[in-house]
Amino acid sequence: MKFAFSVIRAMMVVSISVAAADPSLDDYSFDPSLDPPFSSDDDNYSFTFVGNGSCTQAGKTYDSVTFSNIDNVALCGSSRYCGHAQVRGFSYSFHKQNCVCHFDHGYDEDTIPPDMNSLPGFGGFVVGSNNNIAVAVGMIHESIETFSDAADSTKCYSNSLHFQNPYKLIGDGACTANNNDKKDLYDFVSYDNVMKLELCGSPVYCGRRQVRGFSYDDVHHCICYFEDGWNLDTIPKAMKELPGYNALGAYFGNTATGEITGSDEGSLFRKCYANHNFQFRTIKSLRGIGLQVRRRY
Repeated sequence: MKFAFSVIRAMMVVSISVAAADPSLDDYSFDPSLDPPFSSDDDNYSFTFVGNGSCTQAGKTYDSVTFSNIDNVALCGSSRYCGHAQVRGFSYSFHKQNCVCHFDHGYDEDTIPPDMNSLPGFGGFVVGSNNNIAVAVGMIHESIETFSDAADSTKCYSNSLHFQNPYKLIGDGACTANNNDKKDLYDFVSYDNVMKLELCGSPVYCGRRQVRGFSYDDVHHCICYFEDGWNLDTIPKAMKELPGYNALGAYFGNTATGEITGSDEGSLFRKCYANHNFQFRTIKSLRGIGLQVRRRY
């Protein structure tokens, strides 16, 4: 479902590899027979080989975060580096061991995953360009291999689990899970002065794969909901370091588990949203694992 052809351009392109347009998720599952082999150490993420060279979209480059001295492609694609739901894919240089995570245009150093800039090898945020205008938004369909890419043995991979519709409106008030005739409430952490609904629901705040959903109100309170079993020691550390984090606005004494099925209708000014990025195993299956749970973040 991919083809390659040679071209001659001023930028000295060796080849362009093009993925099939609008593939299904099944088409994007990783094929272990690909050369070079790649498998992520995080089973919540899946990448597919697009082609030789750096990832592009119709010749347009993505906004990116670059890391140096990343030992192998599996580490580059793991949840520690490029294995985030908001990352479109990544390019990896097998010769130089550079790992480049690609984002839709619109992200910046303040809205990329907050733990990225403290990782070993972090080289900064770079705005993509096409004639000096950042334009790449959407699925990675191709890679372009320059002579430099060929010398560095650079490969492009696309993230099959990039979020598409990150959240869905459920109703008014706090989010709940139905338990027979009872509406159970979720454990939560909260943030003040999150100025946009879209930011509250993004993977920067509540759009993370461990979070069941969130609520947002007219005075910019953002509340992220967790299943029973999480606590302040096991939620992602980065969530406690985000702007607006309210240490007194966290509560872990509720009992809701499973998907969000309703809301308590307690306030017309607060809306409940389910998070479509939720991909984590239920916390009950992780109890007793301890430090292994933290390692997966």
